[in-house]
Amino acid sequence: MAKAGTGQGLLVSEAGNRQQSRLSVLVPVIVTTAEGTRRGTLEDLSLRGARLIGSTGLGLDQQVVLQWHRFHALGKVRWIEDDVCGVGFFRSLPVRDLLETRELPPHVEAELDRDVVRRTADAFVQGRVKL
Repeated sequence: MAKAGTGQGLLVSEAGNRQQSRLSVLVPVIVTTAEGTRRGTLEDLSLRGARLIGSTGLGLDQQVVLQWHRFHALGKVRWIEDDVCGVGFFRSLPVRDLLETRELPPHVEAELDRDVVRRTADAFVQGRVKL
């Protein structure tokens, strides 16, 4: 993997090495950043991170809130290649959430309360979320 700024089409943060195996999931995800919200797909998931399809417009080391089904995780973009990126979570995902995500059908949409999403994203972006 190339380091950030090498011009080889792949951007990798210095802390971009995965240390746990991941589950293949293919679940729709909502990605919230300081700049806005977009949709993507979780391709795989572990307790400490995720591989995301649909990362166009995300930046290396950008902080994100990932929301799928009734779960969420706060993290940072660790690497980007084309329309795919890796997100490292600030806190480990609860094992229960990982196991329940594994059981979701690929077409399940996020169950989101827009007000909760907005407040969570605002708090995250403004640094009010303690990590």
